[in-house]
Amino acid sequence: MQDFRAKHVQRDLLVKEREGKLLQELASRYSGSKYAGWILTSGVGRDASESNALLKQWLEIHSGNPYEDSRWLIVARHEADRFARADEAKAGFHAKNVRDIVRRVMKPGQSNKLRRKANEILADLGDD
Repeated sequence: MQDFRAKHVQRDLLVKEREGKLLQELASRYSGSKYAGWILTSGVGRDASESNALLKQWLEIHSGNPYEDSRWLIVARHEADRFARADEAKAGFHAKNVRDIVRRVMKPGQSNKLRRKANEILADLGDD
């Protein structure tokens, strides 16, 4: 039974890796597509940091998409999580990144939902 499970776990990891590479390729090849942001928002990197970096790079190039602010808050949330786990030397760097992103999102006329999310992220940093 152990061998059966181990083989399936290994197969699932291989499928996930291939799927991630395919999604990265699609997002790269068709980066201007409305689906590229969705693909990158779903997380296509080897880990959360790589996925976040890919999403951030895409957002910096493709501004003006309808979900841009929500996607920037995903990037900010990841940075805030890194802040929480970082040693003191790196914490300031992550906190600055989070604040910069939140400032970008908090503009006049922003929806209450996004404002709430942004304020929750800042509260996690200890900002009020």
